[in-house]
Amino acid sequence: MKVYEDINTLKKAWDILKECDLEFLLTGISGDLEIDAVKLLDKLLAEDKLVEFMQVITHDNTTSFEYMKLSEVAEIATSFFTTCGAGLGAFLGLNKA
Repeated sequence: MKVYEDINTLKKAWDILKECDLEFLLTGISGDLEIDAVKLLDKLLAEDKLVEFMQVITHDNTTSFEYMKLSEVAEIATSFFTTCGAGLGAFLGLNKA
């Protein structure tokens, strides 16, 4: 499935990631990372943020992401994070050797 990397998509994805305290997935900066698993799962699953995120990065509102296997969702999301994370890191000068 195609993932989009345009600025509008990044903006919407960033907003969702920030709501879930997962912005480090794009920045690569985790600092003192502490994840509250219950709070995170509530956001991703109960509040449908994972489905919303998938719709945003694929520009697809017709696929029933909630019925996809988690491994399929992870593969699509990983593709997005790999390409966008590298691009943002280079843009922000975070990928210095």
